[in-house]
Amino acid sequence: MTEASALWHKRTSIVPACPVIYELTINVWATARKTYAASSRDW
Repeated sequence: MTEASALWHKRTSIVPACPVIYELTINVWATARKTYAASSRDW
């Protein structure tokens, strides 16, 4: 019983973090693309 509730607690704490990680990944990717475009334009 305690193991199941611990797993449930872990799952519920992971789920809200997913959109945050998704947003962070998009932001990092966009920044990397902008930096790459700027550096390739300089060449």
